[in-house]
Amino acid sequence: MTAPVLLACPRDDGLPGLRAWCGHCECWHYHGADYGHRAAHCSRSGSPYAATGYILAPPGAVIAQEAR
Repeated sequence: MTAPVLLACPRDDGLPGLRAWCGHCECWHYHGADYGHRAAHCSRSGSPYAATGYILAPPGAVIAQEAR
């Protein structure tokens, strides 16, 4: 199973790191400053990211997803 990709942008609160919008939790997840694979920060049960985590990619990244 491939981890899904979330587009991430710099935090907007003056702290270093990235933030990504989670459509499952309907909130921002905050991470360190590097793009790449991350464990899910979803707080709601049944998260589709719980098993795989997700990959943070920069805005404008062209992402090829496998057909599901």
